[in-house]
Amino acid sequence: MDASHSTRKRPRQTDSEDDTTSECRDEGTYVEHPSLYYDDGNVILSSENTLFRAHRSILCKASPVLRDMLEQKAHEDRKPDVLRGCLHIALDVETQVAETLMRIVYNDLRLDTLTFVTSQLSLVTSIFRAAGKFRIERTLVEVYARIKYKWPSDLEKHDRRIALEERMNLRGPIGVTLLGEDGTVVNTVRPTAPSTRRVAFIHPVHILALVRSAGCRDPEILTPLLYAWTCAPTNLAGYDRVLHALPQMDLVRYIRGLEYLRCFHAQCMAVSPTANNLALPGDHEYQCWPGIRVFWADLGGAWMDTNVVFAAAREPIEAWGLIIDRLTIHPMHCTRYNICSGCSDKLITMMKTIRQGLWSNLTLWFAVSLF
Repeated sequence: MDASHSTRKRPRQTDSEDDTTSECRDEGTYVEHPSLYYDDGNVILSSENTLFRAHRSILCKASPVLRDMLEQKAHEDRKPDVLRGCLHIALDVETQVAETLMRIVYNDLRLDTLTFVTSQLSLVTSIFRAAGKFRIERTLVEVYARIKYKWPSDLEKHDRRIALEERMNLRGPIGVTLLGEDGTVVNTVRPTAPSTRRVAFIHPVHILALVRSAGCRDPEILTPLLYAWTCAPTNLAGYDRVLHALPQMDLVRYIRGLEYLRCFHAQCMAVSPTANNLALPGDHEYQCWPGIRVFWADLGGAWMDTNVVFAAAREPIEAWGLIIDRLTIHPMHCTRYNICSGCSDKLITMMKTIRQGLWSNLTLWFAVSLF
């Protein structure tokens, strides 16, 4: 008989044999996660070579993406992957992200402890990747709240946050230059706690890249982060890599906002306020305004031999705040220029207006509304 018409039949597989073929046989390559492998779970998630055993109802409640994945597996024509008698889903994320995902799902991650110090960079990154990819909105909302606490959009809260970090020695002091009581040039800095090892925070551009990857368009989050970026150093390891992770238009917005911010600040320092701007009373235009002009010129950068030039301050909003504080606490700085207390108050009010203008225009300058 022709071999092509052979009557030999292929042996029929039994149900038990068919079930066995759907099992993952190469279990030797897997290791159970030490704390996120629940023996009573009915779903196994794997990432790289790590297994997480979980409960289907909890996964479905926490993440719509996981719910869809589980429902799709259950309704596939072919038999779903089974591992150790449980439905098996291989996650296309790193083990650290999968671990963070499970900790989020099981409420085993305290987000209120996030302070965004550099030691938390990998954790913050995995939180965003897990919550963003698996659409866990409650986690994103909590993290955004922590970001708003660290980088507030309200100027008064921003000032309180800066003052707190300085008292705790968590940031470097801001320095500006004023004349001392004897007329000599001195550098003035905010008081800080006794010298200790300063805590380093995650660079704002890292946080910006993460929130943008999660689709954030909230001006109350983006604007303070962009301003903090302008104040932060750029000579850090991995800085270029983070820039590449940002959308190109975000870089354009940053450069545009930085130009507007620095130009506005420098312009305010270059042009002395007029007597009309200050609304000086009566003969004070002749008595106090000449001193105000000299004071403004000195403040704007005449003291180039010192370490700090106010007109080129990297943190202009904080620098204006420091000058206002010093003139309020130590009025003799104005009396040395023959400026009376009333005109000194008007000068301080003008500075507050400039400072508020800097802060209020940040959203416009960075074109955050166009995100």
